[in-house]
Amino acid sequence: VILKDDNFATIVNAIEEGRIVFNNTRQTSFFLITTSVAEDATIISTLLLGLQLPLLPTQLLWLNLVTSTGTGVGLAAEPGHNDILQEKPKKANENILSKEVLPFLIIMVITMILLTLFIFNSFLPDGLDKARTGAFAVMSLTQIFNSFNMRSLRRSIFKIGIFSNKTLNLTVIISLTIFFTLIYTPFLQNIFQFTTLKLSEISFILLIS
Repeated sequence: VILKDDNFATIVNAIEEGRIVFNNTRQTSFFLITTSVAEDATIISTLLLGLQLPLLPTQLLWLNLVTSTGTGVGLAAEPGHNDILQEKPKKANENILSKEVLPFLIIMVITMILLTLFIFNSFLPDGLDKARTGAFAVMSLTQIFNSFNMRSLRRSIFKIGIFSNKTLNLTVIISLTIFFTLIYTPFLQNIFQFTTLKLSEISFILLIS
């Protein structure tokens, strides 16, 4: 190792930065996989139950390209936490995705599926478009809020600081703004086959998400 500044602390800083990059890559990848699996599992579940599709292809495409990607960018900018240098060294052949993330994957996927199907079936008496709007809203909002879960696999967001990742907070605000614009703008409603949700309905969806 060649230290251009003749300072041993440079090695420590380099190790810390390397660990931050590795953790952020792992958590962002896991976040994207979780959202994709949740979407696919929701569609498969409805097909097995003989129900109408809760999400249309254009809606799924939006979720994958805009909602997940936007918050994923913010998640990739997660700063290092105070205990990162206390972690054990990573093995040279350690994979980005490991068994450690499986419990989180299972819990989040099941939660997203159940909430989406619950809202879809609850709104179905008011029409298929209304039910799909509700299902899209749940899937979008749970994905956005799940980005806060993925900031750390070991520590609560309340311990690492709700506002410590300014980039993620900004992308969440932008994602929420785009989301509300999408479902409440008549022109976009026609493209994605949405209907307007009442204040009480969208408030309830926000709460459970």
